[in-house]
Amino acid sequence: MNSITSESLEAGIHRLANGTDTYICDCDACLRKNKGKPKRVPRTTYFRHKPNRLARLFPPPLPAQTPAPIPAPSSSKRPLDASDHPEQPPISKHKDDRIDGTEDDFDIPEAADNIPGPDALDRAFNHLEDTNFGDMGPKDREEEEEARVEEAQACVEDTNFGDTGPKDREEEEEAHVEDNIPENFNQDMPPDDIDLKGADTDLGTMGWTDEDLDELQQMACLEDAQDSMSFITALRKASLDDTHSKLPPDALDRLRNPPRELPDMSDPDLILSLKYYFANTTIAAYNLIREATIERHPEDDVYSHYRVKQAVCELSGVVPIVNDMCTNTCLAFTGPYAELDHCPRCGEDRWDTKKSSPHKKVARKTFDTFPVGPQLQALWRHPDQAKKMRWRQEYTNKIIDELKTTNGIPEVYEDVLHGKQYLDACQSGKIKDGDAVLMFSIDGAQLYESKQSDCWIYIWVIFDHAPDVRYKKKYILPGGIIPGPKKPKNLDSFIFPGLHHLRAIQTE
Repeated sequence: MNSITSESLEAGIHRLANGTDTYICDCDACLRKNKGKPKRVPRTTYFRHKPNRLARLFPPPLPAQTPAPIPAPSSSKRPLDASDHPEQPPISKHKDDRIDGTEDDFDIPEAADNIPGPDALDRAFNHLEDTNFGDMGPKDREEEEEARVEEAQACVEDTNFGDTGPKDREEEEEAHVEDNIPENFNQDMPPDDIDLKGADTDLGTMGWTDEDLDELQQMACLEDAQDSMSFITALRKASLDDTHSKLPPDALDRLRNPPRELPDMSDPDLILSLKYYFANTTIAAYNLIREATIERHPEDDVYSHYRVKQAVCELSGVVPIVNDMCTNTCLAFTGPYAELDHCPRCGEDRWDTKKSSPHKKVARKTFDTFPVGPQLQALWRHPDQAKKMRWRQEYTNKIIDELKTTNGIPEVYEDVLHGKQYLDACQSGKIKDGDAVLMFSIDGAQLYESKQSDCWIYIWVIFDHAPDVRYKKKYILPGGIIPGPKKPKNLDSFIFPGLHHLRAIQTE
């Protein structure tokens, strides 16, 4: 209906397929501007031209002709009456237009007798108010729409079209779900008011057993739901040694055997190299500065860029894991997509044919994930940071002691630690002393104002820190960066490496 023009529509108001109204006017002004054809006009113009259209349908009456007074002769003191002279025949303006010397073709007195008077014109306009010429105004349109809606509702009440409304569809879906729910589906589901103290359910699955998840995966019909269940299945079997981990060997060794002592920061060459590294320079600029320093001070052992980068990873725990992704940011080649060579959404190749070789394949585009385990270890390694990480444990014990005196109801809810699920998990042993409680947060960011640069970043907020500290940039842990410029279509595939690592260290 978007290609409809005024030539294909009659004058009036028409409802298009997309629910909008179009207004076609055929007043004299619009016909003159549009070469004699009706013209599509805005709503305000359509109703402003309404008097012009009515005037063309009902032209105003011609003025009644009255006989002109007969002038009195100059010698007489009284005017002559009309009865003193015979009636003069009317003089036609179209004297030259007579055919064959006959009288004028237009009989004006007879036409004047046929012109309706004021009373007849009023009756015509009253009849016009009750007549619908296409659609003459908002009032008529409202009445017609109400009549159509009532007629449609009456028809729908007696007719079943398979799905007659949200209520019927809801009832059918509930009946369908009840017919397909397995018999043991609710056996291991904890009720809403259950006390988790002493329970042996897995907090990671919230009471869902492997059989329940397998059954749910078989019930998934939509393609997106099936993909999500595939990622969930991969997370259930997560391990630091599987093919999805991709953690460097040295970082994996530190994760399983964390160092107990503080890093040696007495090396002046390391301090100088770190200052050069954090000067926000490129690799080429860092190498030039390093060469100039060694040329001036040959005795200084300035670290190479790779060496100082490894030192930063060891000190901070920020170890990048690189994974391949689609060039159009459709998805990441992780989890169920790890072995694909083409994007299943857009069909783009995964590998760069110019840089790849038979022995080594190079991806066209990659993204970085920063596993949270090494970063948490780095915080516990420093005495000051370890003290800040104990705030949650101390505050939780304080809340539990308070609940004993207030019949289990906190006097003030001022933090997420006052939540019932969290406190039940602590009392049941699901969250132990020394564990870390994290919050996941992801959002998109536009890096440049003048061009499209949609970059997505997700972070980890540590709830072990006090509220006045945990949201500061210094204490936020990076989780991953998804480069743009387009928005990711399958977000599960991009956050899978970070969640896989988290699940693996939970079960380690």
